[in-house]
Amino acid sequence: MGLYFQSTVFLASFAAGAVSCFFFGVYNNLAKSLRLKGSILLVLDVYFWIKTTIFTFSLLQVFAHGTVRGFVFLGFGCGWFFLHSGRKFVSDILREIICFARK
Repeated sequence: MGLYFQSTVFLASFAAGAVSCFFFGVYNNLAKSLRLKGSILLVLDVYFWIKTTIFTFSLLQVFAHGTVRGFVFLGFGCGWFFLHSGRKFVSDILREIICFARK
């Protein structure tokens, strides 16, 4: 495995983590707005994570030819964390702007 191949797989797993985080945010906001609770929410959570797992490993099959190494999980986690922390940062700034505008 060359460095170029490893870098490509890492970036693909980073992108998969970011995309998964984005769709989790969409799903989470939708579930909150519909006020889903109990067993319906549990079933939808399981369904979401199964689909996310299939998406992630399908992407890895294409980019890494089925080879999964530690840096793949690191890339996925970094992508998820990067988008999740950035989303919170942007939403905090927007919340402050709205609070300031109301005064």
